[in-house]
Amino acid sequence: MEAGTNIVGLGTPIQHVVRVRPLMPDEPRNGDLRVVDNNRKIVLIEPGKLQGTVDDQYSADFVYIDSNFDDLYERSLVPMILRDEHGAPGFMDGVDCCVLCFGANRSGKTYTAQPASNDGIVPTVVQGIFEAIEEKLEEGRTTKKRLYKWRHKLSMQFVEVV
Repeated sequence: MEAGTNIVGLGTPIQHVVRVRPLMPDEPRNGDLRVVDNNRKIVLIEPGKLQGTVDDQYSADFVYIDSNFDDLYERSLVPMILRDEHGAPGFMDGVDCCVLCFGANRSGKTYTAQPASNDGIVPTVVQGIFEAIEEKLEEGRTTKKRLYKWRHKLSMQFVEVV
């Protein structure tokens, strides 16, 4: 990105997305979680209480609980790769992108980024990028556009700090 680029035109530069993984068999259930406000807020409810307080509420751009990975991918990751619904450019338009998974031990970082199955952030984003490149090249072939000047360079880093 060049100096002086209007970052507002690039869409939402940072999104806070929360994915709550299922409890492990050896984990006790201490209270409950409720997702409210159009899947944008988590409310922690202590055992024996009917509702949480304002101090028990955590907001995010998207909250995923008891949902499959496809929903997270389509709503939160595809807009980073392609243009979003507002027309803001994505990775395929030259915008640098970053996905950061963080949390406490056993909170679900690896479960979200690189699970045993192929439905984690790393494999699906890589597959989505290559599909977008192929679609762009196919569009050039069918519409006779000269896309031979397009060069695609994908640089990816995956670091897991343990």
